[in-house]
Amino acid sequence: MSAEIVFENEEIKDFLKNLSKKLKTIKDGERKYTGLLSAIIYKDVVNHFERQEGSEGKWAHWSYYYTVQMEKRGKGGNKILQDSGRLRNTFKPTNVRNTKDGIFWFNDAVTKKGFPYAWAHNEGDGNLPKRDFMWASDGAQESIAEKTLQFMIDEGV
Repeated sequence: MSAEIVFENEEIKDFLKNLSKKLKTIKDGERKYTGLLSAIIYKDVVNHFERQEGSEGKWAHWSYYYTVQMEKRGKGGNKILQDSGRLRNTFKPTNVRNTKDGIFWFNDAVTKKGFPYAWAHNEGDGNLPKRDFMWASDGAQESIAEKTLQFMIDEGV
């Protein structure tokens, strides 16, 4: 699963294509820019776990049965999707690739080879409620816009 920002406005798409070309003219431009944005995306994804919220609002509470099981294990006070912290910790700011379509952030856990429940929660599969965590909030998107502008000014793009 990836954190993806999709722009439908043609002017924005053209701007980003132009920026991508200009980044290639700056020494380590793509690496610097990607690193800058990765910090924003990483913080945003971690905040989703802290706030226990998805792109459509608060995550569904544990089922009654799961709540009883967690209380028996002494973990009744745990946050949702944070039994051991393993899932949250699988997303790293370095889990990023530059692609022809832009920048792609990924979480190895949210694959068929990762943790089956990670994909099921992030997408919702009928057995588990959707508790998506790999998404970019409005605040993250605003930060990306601000940092992009500042980066362009600082680099003379």
